[in-house]
Amino acid sequence: MNPPPGHRILLAEDDPILRQMTTDLLELNGYQVTMASGGARAIESFNLACPDLVLADIAMAEGDGYSLLKHIRTHQTAADVPVIFMSGKSGLADIRAGLRVGVDDYIPKPFDPDELLRSITLRISRREQKHRLDALLGRSLHHDFRTPLTSILGFAALLSAAAAMGKPMPAAEVAEAAEMMQHSAEQLLELIERVGTIVEIASSSPKLAETYRTVTTADWLAGTRRNCEAVAQKMDRAPDLVLDLNDVPVPVPLAHWQLTLAQLVETAFDASPKGFPVRVTGRLEGHAYHVSVDCAAGSPPPADGAAVDPKASSLHFPGPGMDIVRRVAALSSSELKVLPTARGTAIHLIVPVGPRK
Repeated sequence: MNPPPGHRILLAEDDPILRQMTTDLLELNGYQVTMASGGARAIESFNLACPDLVLADIAMAEGDGYSLLKHIRTHQTAADVPVIFMSGKSGLADIRAGLRVGVDDYIPKPFDPDELLRSITLRISRREQKHRLDALLGRSLHHDFRTPLTSILGFAALLSAAAAMGKPMPAAEVAEAAEMMQHSAEQLLELIERVGTIVEIASSSPKLAETYRTVTTADWLAGTRRNCEAVAQKMDRAPDLVLDLNDVPVPVPLAHWQLTLAQLVETAFDASPKGFPVRVTGRLEGHAYHVSVDCAAGSPPPADGAAVDPKASSLHFPGPGMDIVRRVAALSSSELKVLPTARGTAIHLIVPVGPRK
Protein backbone atom coordinates (compact mmCIF):
# COMPACT_ATOMS: atom_id res chain seq x y z
CA MET A 1 0.00 0.00 0.00
CA ASN A 2 1.39 3.37 -1.00
CA PRO A 3 1.86 5.95 1.76
CA PRO A 4 -0.17 9.17 1.82
CA PRO A 5 1.40 11.98 -0.23
CA GLY A 6 3.72 14.40 1.48
CA HIS A 7 6.26 12.11 3.15
CA ARG A 8 9.75 13.38 2.45
CA ILE A 9 12.83 11.20 2.15
CA LEU A 10 16.44 12.33 2.13
CA LEU A 11 18.54 9.96 0.02
CA ALA A 12 22.30 10.08 0.60
CA GLU A 13 24.08 8.00 -2.06
CA ASP A 14 27.28 8.82 -3.94
CA ASP A 15 26.66 6.40 -6.84
CA PRO A 16 24.77 8.58 -9.37
CA ILE A 17 23.11 5.65 -11.17
CA LEU A 18 21.89 3.96 -7.98
CA ARG A 19 20.87 7.32 -6.57
CA GLN A 20 18.65 8.04 -9.57
CA MET A 21 17.21 4.51 -9.69
CA THR A 22 16.33 4.64 -6.00
CA THR A 23 14.81 8.09 -6.39
CA ASP A 24 12.64 6.89 -9.29
CA LEU A 25 11.43 3.95 -7.18
CA LEU A 26 10.55 6.16 -4.24
CA GLU A 27 8.82 8.84 -6.30
CA LEU A 28 6.82 6.19 -8.15
CA ASN A 29 5.51 5.12 -4.73
CA GLY A 30 4.42 8.60 -3.67
CA TYR A 31 7.43 9.93 -1.78
CA GLN A 32 9.09 13.32 -2.18
CA VAL A 33 12.84 12.77 -2.49
CA THR A 34 15.77 15.07 -1.83
CA MET A 35 19.05 13.68 -3.18
CA ALA A 36 22.52 14.19 -1.72
CA SER A 37 25.75 12.85 -3.17
CA GLY A 38 27.57 12.51 0.17
CA GLY A 39 27.31 12.75 3.93
CA ALA A 40 28.34 16.41 4.18
CA ARG A 41 25.74 17.53 1.65
CA ALA A 42 23.17 15.26 3.29
CA ILE A 43 23.70 17.03 6.62
CA GLU A 44 23.09 20.39 4.92
CA SER A 45 19.94 19.06 3.25
CA PHE A 46 18.71 17.54 6.51
CA ASN A 47 19.07 20.84 8.33
CA LEU A 48 17.13 22.64 5.59
CA ALA A 49 14.39 20.12 4.78
CA CYS A 50 13.98 18.08 8.01
CA PRO A 51 12.69 14.99 6.15
CA ASP A 52 10.41 12.25 7.47
CA LEU A 53 13.07 9.56 6.86
CA VAL A 54 16.69 9.32 5.80
CA LEU A 55 18.00 6.58 3.50
CA ALA A 56 21.80 6.57 3.45
CA ASP A 57 24.75 4.64 2.15
CA ILE A 58 27.48 4.01 4.71
CA ALA A 59 30.63 4.53 2.61
CA MET A 60 30.48 7.82 0.70
CA ALA A 61 33.16 10.08 -0.70
CA GLU A 62 32.24 13.16 1.35
CA GLY A 63 31.28 12.13 4.88
CA ASP A 64 30.07 8.64 5.71
CA GLY A 65 26.67 7.43 6.89
CA TYR A 66 27.80 7.22 10.50
CA SER A 67 28.58 10.95 10.60
CA LEU A 68 25.19 11.73 9.13
CA LEU A 69 23.46 9.46 11.65
CA LYS A 70 25.28 10.98 14.61
CA HIS A 71 24.29 14.45 13.41
CA ILE A 72 20.63 13.43 13.22
CA ARG A 73 20.59 11.73 16.62
CA THR A 74 21.95 14.88 18.28
CA HIS A 75 19.66 17.28 16.38
CA GLN A 76 17.77 19.60 18.71
CA THR A 77 14.29 19.06 17.21
CA ALA A 78 14.50 16.12 14.78
CA ALA A 79 16.56 13.47 16.58
CA ASP A 80 13.78 10.90 16.10
CA VAL A 81 13.82 10.90 12.29
CA PRO A 82 14.20 7.25 11.16
CA VAL A 83 17.46 6.36 9.44
CA ILE A 84 17.93 3.31 7.21
CA PHE A 85 21.41 2.28 6.14
CA MET A 86 21.57 0.91 2.61
CA SER A 87 25.02 -0.47 1.94
CA GLY A 88 27.10 -3.15 0.30
CA LYS A 89 28.76 -3.64 3.67
CA SER A 90 27.01 -6.50 5.43
CA GLY A 91 29.51 -7.65 8.04
CA LEU A 92 28.52 -7.95 11.67
CA ALA A 93 30.98 -5.23 12.64
CA ASP A 94 29.26 -2.75 10.31
CA ILE A 95 25.79 -3.69 11.56
CA ARG A 96 26.97 -3.39 15.16
CA ALA A 97 28.52 0.04 14.51
CA GLY A 98 25.21 1.29 13.11
CA LEU A 99 23.25 -0.06 16.06
CA ARG A 100 25.51 1.69 18.52
CA VAL A 101 24.67 5.10 17.05
CA GLY A 102 20.97 4.43 16.61
CA VAL A 103 20.23 3.27 13.05
CA ASP A 104 16.65 2.03 12.59
CA ASP A 105 17.22 -0.59 9.88
CA TYR A 106 19.92 -2.03 7.64
CA ILE A 107 19.20 -2.94 4.01
CA PRO A 108 22.10 -4.71 2.23
CA LYS A 109 22.89 -3.98 -1.42
CA PRO A 110 21.74 -5.07 -3.88
CA PHE A 111 18.41 -4.43 -2.20
CA ASP A 112 15.00 -5.85 -2.95
CA PRO A 113 12.67 -2.93 -3.87
CA ASP A 114 9.72 -4.40 -1.99
CA GLU A 115 11.83 -4.97 1.13
CA LEU A 116 13.08 -1.38 1.01
CA LEU A 117 9.57 0.02 0.59
CA ARG A 118 8.23 -2.11 3.44
CA SER A 119 10.95 -0.91 5.75
CA ILE A 120 10.36 2.74 4.84
CA THR A 121 6.59 2.46 5.33
CA LEU A 122 7.06 0.74 8.68
CA ARG A 123 9.59 3.29 10.00
CA ILE A 124 7.48 6.29 9.00
CA SER A 125 4.35 4.69 10.44
CA ARG A 126 6.11 3.98 13.75
CA ARG A 127 7.33 7.56 13.99
CA GLU A 128 3.81 8.88 13.42
CA GLN A 129 2.49 6.56 16.13
CA LYS A 130 5.17 7.84 18.48
CA HIS A 131 4.15 11.41 17.73
CA ARG A 132 0.57 10.56 18.64
CA LEU A 133 1.93 9.10 21.88
CA ASP A 134 3.85 12.34 22.39
CA ALA A 135 0.61 14.29 22.41
CA LEU A 136 -0.61 12.12 25.28
CA LEU A 137 2.51 11.52 27.34
CA GLY A 138 5.01 14.17 26.33
CA ARG A 139 8.17 14.52 24.28
CA SER A 140 10.58 13.24 26.89
CA LEU A 141 8.77 9.92 27.32
CA HIS A 142 8.74 9.35 23.58
CA HIS A 143 12.49 9.82 23.34
CA ASP A 144 13.15 7.71 26.42
CA PHE A 145 11.03 4.81 25.17
CA ARG A 146 12.61 4.86 21.73
CA THR A 147 16.22 4.68 22.86
CA PRO A 148 16.17 1.47 24.97
CA LEU A 149 13.66 -0.24 22.68
CA THR A 150 15.83 0.39 19.63
CA SER A 151 18.83 -0.98 21.54
CA ILE A 152 17.02 -4.18 22.55
CA LEU A 153 15.67 -4.83 19.05
CA GLY A 154 18.98 -3.99 17.44
CA PHE A 155 21.17 -6.22 19.56
CA ALA A 156 18.64 -9.04 19.32
CA ALA A 157 18.81 -8.73 15.53
CA LEU A 158 22.60 -8.71 15.73
CA LEU A 159 22.67 -11.99 17.67
CA SER A 160 20.17 -13.53 15.24
CA ALA A 161 22.20 -12.38 12.25
CA ALA A 162 25.38 -13.88 13.69
CA ALA A 163 23.65 -17.23 14.17
CA ALA A 164 22.10 -17.17 10.68
CA MET A 165 25.47 -16.42 9.07
CA GLY A 166 27.11 -19.30 10.91
CA LYS A 167 29.63 -16.95 12.49
CA PRO A 168 29.30 -17.22 16.26
CA MET A 169 30.21 -14.03 18.03
CA PRO A 170 33.06 -14.11 20.55
CA ALA A 171 31.89 -14.72 24.10
CA ALA A 172 32.97 -11.23 25.17
CA GLU A 173 30.80 -9.62 22.48
CA VAL A 174 27.81 -11.81 23.36
CA ALA A 175 28.21 -10.80 27.00
CA GLU A 176 28.42 -7.13 26.00
CA ALA A 177 25.24 -7.42 23.91
CA ALA A 178 23.42 -9.17 26.76
CA GLU A 179 24.52 -6.48 29.21
CA MET A 180 23.29 -3.72 26.87
CA MET A 181 19.93 -5.48 26.41
CA GLN A 182 19.50 -5.96 30.15
CA HIS A 183 20.30 -2.31 30.84
CA SER A 184 17.81 -1.20 28.18
CA ALA A 185 15.13 -3.55 29.55
CA GLU A 186 15.60 -2.04 33.02
CA GLN A 187 15.19 1.44 31.51
CA LEU A 188 11.94 0.34 29.85
CA LEU A 189 10.63 -1.06 33.13
CA GLU A 190 11.28 2.26 34.85
CA LEU A 191 9.52 4.09 32.02
CA ILE A 192 6.49 1.81 32.21
CA GLU A 193 6.23 2.57 35.93
CA ARG A 194 6.51 6.28 35.14
CA VAL A 195 3.71 6.08 32.57
CA GLY A 196 1.58 4.29 35.14
CA THR A 197 2.17 7.17 37.54
CA ILE A 198 1.17 9.73 34.91
CA VAL A 199 -2.00 7.82 34.05
CA GLU A 200 -2.83 7.56 37.75
CA ILE A 201 -2.37 11.32 38.24
CA ALA A 202 -4.47 12.07 35.15
CA SER A 203 -7.33 9.86 36.35
CA SER A 204 -8.40 12.29 39.10
CA SER A 205 -10.39 9.46 40.67
CA PRO A 206 -12.15 9.76 44.05
CA LYS A 207 -9.85 7.04 45.38
CA LEU A 208 -6.78 9.09 44.40
CA ALA A 209 -8.24 12.21 46.00
CA GLU A 210 -8.76 10.24 49.22
CA THR A 211 -5.14 9.06 49.10
CA TYR A 212 -3.96 12.66 48.97
CA ARG A 213 -6.05 13.50 52.03
CA THR A 214 -4.28 10.86 54.12
CA VAL A 215 -0.78 10.28 52.69
CA THR A 216 2.47 11.74 54.02
CA THR A 217 5.76 11.10 52.23
CA ALA A 218 9.11 11.43 53.99
CA ASP A 219 12.70 10.46 53.08
CA TRP A 220 12.16 11.40 49.44
CA LEU A 221 15.27 13.51 48.85
CA ALA A 222 17.78 10.88 47.64
CA GLY A 223 15.48 9.38 45.00
CA THR A 224 14.26 12.79 43.88
CA ARG A 225 17.82 14.01 43.50
CA ARG A 226 18.66 11.01 41.30
CA ASN A 227 15.60 11.63 39.12
CA CYS A 228 16.37 15.32 38.65
CA GLU A 229 20.01 14.62 37.88
CA ALA A 230 18.93 11.99 35.33
CA VAL A 231 16.74 14.61 33.62
CA ALA A 232 19.66 17.03 33.50
CA GLN A 233 21.97 14.34 32.12
CA LYS A 234 19.44 13.34 29.45
CA MET A 235 19.04 16.97 28.34
CA ASP A 236 22.82 17.53 28.33
CA ARG A 237 22.44 20.12 31.10
CA ALA A 238 24.09 18.33 34.05
CA PRO A 239 26.39 21.28 34.92
CA ASP A 240 23.39 23.66 34.88
CA LEU A 241 21.39 21.92 37.62
CA VAL A 242 21.66 23.31 41.15
CA LEU A 243 19.64 21.40 43.76
CA ASP A 244 19.18 22.78 47.26
CA LEU A 245 16.27 20.86 48.80
CA ASN A 246 15.39 20.10 52.42
CA ASP A 247 13.77 16.72 53.05
CA VAL A 248 10.42 17.65 54.64
CA PRO A 249 7.40 15.29 54.77
CA VAL A 250 4.84 16.29 52.12
CA PRO A 251 1.20 15.25 51.53
CA VAL A 252 1.92 13.73 48.11
CA PRO A 253 2.53 10.06 47.16
CA LEU A 254 6.24 9.39 46.65
CA ALA A 255 6.08 8.55 42.94
CA HIS A 256 3.93 11.62 42.27
CA TRP A 257 6.25 13.92 44.22
CA GLN A 258 9.39 12.68 42.51
CA LEU A 259 7.75 12.96 39.09
CA THR A 260 6.50 16.47 39.86
CA LEU A 261 9.95 17.79 40.76
CA ALA A 262 11.52 16.06 37.75
CA GLN A 263 8.90 17.66 35.47
CA LEU A 264 9.59 21.08 36.97
CA VAL A 265 13.30 20.62 36.25
CA GLU A 266 12.63 19.47 32.68
CA THR A 267 10.26 22.39 32.07
CA ALA A 268 12.86 24.86 33.31
CA PHE A 269 15.56 23.36 31.09
CA ASP A 270 13.24 23.55 28.08
CA ALA A 271 12.65 27.23 28.79
CA SER A 272 16.24 28.29 29.49
CA PRO A 273 19.44 28.43 27.41
CA LYS A 274 22.15 25.85 27.85
CA GLY A 275 24.91 27.14 30.10
CA PHE A 276 22.56 29.05 32.39
CA PRO A 277 21.84 27.45 35.76
CA VAL A 278 18.46 26.15 36.84
CA ARG A 279 18.29 26.46 40.60
CA VAL A 280 15.81 24.30 42.54
CA THR A 281 15.32 25.15 46.19
CA GLY A 282 12.95 23.69 48.77
CA ARG A 283 12.37 25.15 52.22
CA LEU A 284 9.84 24.80 55.01
CA GLU A 285 8.22 28.21 55.49
CA GLY A 286 5.63 28.22 58.24
CA HIS A 287 3.11 25.47 57.49
CA ALA A 288 4.10 25.06 53.83
CA TYR A 289 6.96 23.50 51.91
CA HIS A 290 8.01 26.07 49.31
CA VAL A 291 9.67 24.74 46.12
CA SER A 292 11.15 27.35 43.79
CA VAL A 293 12.54 26.56 40.33
CA ASP A 294 14.45 29.57 39.05
CA CYS A 295 15.56 29.67 35.42
CA ALA A 296 17.29 32.30 33.31
CA ALA A 297 14.66 32.59 30.60
CA GLY A 298 11.16 31.54 29.73
CA SER A 299 8.00 32.74 28.13
CA PRO A 300 7.24 36.30 29.24
CA PRO A 301 5.52 36.40 32.63
CA PRO A 302 2.63 38.80 33.23
CA ALA A 303 3.63 42.42 32.76
CA ASP A 304 2.26 43.42 36.14
CA GLY A 305 4.21 40.70 37.94
CA ALA A 306 1.07 39.09 39.29
CA ALA A 307 0.95 35.40 40.08
CA VAL A 308 -0.20 33.18 37.25
CA ASP A 309 -3.30 31.15 37.89
CA PRO A 310 -2.37 27.42 37.92
CA LYS A 311 -4.94 26.72 35.23
CA ALA A 312 -3.19 29.18 32.93
CA SER A 313 0.43 28.40 33.84
CA SER A 314 0.87 26.20 30.77
CA LEU A 315 0.58 29.39 28.69
CA HIS A 316 3.98 30.38 30.05
CA PHE A 317 5.51 26.93 30.28
CA PRO A 318 3.62 24.76 27.77
CA GLY A 319 3.66 20.98 27.63
CA PRO A 320 2.44 17.91 29.48
CA GLY A 321 5.02 18.42 32.21
CA MET A 322 3.27 21.45 33.64
CA ASP A 323 -0.09 19.73 33.26
CA ILE A 324 1.18 16.99 35.60
CA VAL A 325 2.41 19.62 38.06
CA ARG A 326 -0.95 21.41 37.99
CA ARG A 327 -2.84 18.17 38.67
CA VAL A 328 -0.61 17.30 41.64
CA ALA A 329 -0.97 20.86 42.94
CA ALA A 330 -4.75 20.59 42.76
CA LEU A 331 -4.84 17.18 44.46
CA SER A 332 -2.58 18.35 47.29
CA SER A 333 -4.31 21.75 47.70
CA SER A 334 -1.02 23.40 46.76
CA GLU A 335 -0.48 26.82 45.23
CA LEU A 336 1.30 27.11 41.88
CA LYS A 337 2.76 30.43 40.71
CA VAL A 338 4.87 31.61 37.80
CA LEU A 339 6.62 34.88 38.63
CA PRO A 340 9.19 37.15 36.99
CA THR A 341 12.65 37.41 38.55
CA ALA A 342 15.67 39.61 37.96
CA ARG A 343 17.23 36.86 35.83
CA GLY A 344 14.19 35.37 34.13
CA THR A 345 11.27 33.41 35.51
CA ALA A 346 10.59 31.24 38.55
CA ILE A 347 8.00 28.54 39.17
CA HIS A 348 6.81 28.26 42.76
CA LEU A 349 5.00 25.25 44.20
CA ILE A 350 3.76 25.88 47.74
CA VAL A 351 2.66 22.66 49.42
CA PRO A 352 0.76 22.81 52.74
CA VAL A 353 2.30 20.48 55.31
CA GLY A 354 0.24 21.36 58.37
CA PRO A 355 -2.82 19.53 59.74
CA ARG A 356 -5.35 18.64 57.06
CA LYS A 357 -9.08 18.86 57.29
